[in-house]
Amino acid sequence: MPPDENMPDFDSMSPEEIMAWMETLAKRQGADATEFTTEANVDIADVDPTSVQIDEPGYIPFHERDGKKKPAAASTPAQPPAQQAPPAQQQPPPAPPPPARQPSTPPPDRPARPAQPAQPTPPPPEPVSYTH
Repeated sequence: MPPDENMPDFDSMSPEEIMAWMETLAKRQGADATEFTTEANVDIADVDPTSVQIDEPGYIPFHERDGKKKPAAASTPAQPPAQQAPPAQQQPPPAPPPPARQPSTPPPDRPARPAQPAQPTPPPPEPVSYTH
């Protein structure tokens, strides 16, 4: 497939040139110029939409791939205004949260265990040398 004359040669461009090219396209689409990291002023030729031939299916939503169709939304007929339920009555404020639990103490027949001292970290293993 021959290279498109409107497509740049990304392999020969620096990362800064590639970013300027992308930001120039973003600028055309209305992106916020204060977020650009380049001047976004690359000369990119406009493509005449009538000269483009689309030979692909284009975007297909995920739920429609492989012949699957999006499930139809459950249709529930809306009630006429005269038959709608009355507005909900004001609910009382929620109950306050329960007080914080105090740490439990061990039963009198079982004494509390003293805190265990921290164990020192063992030294790393010695390297193994293989000699013949």
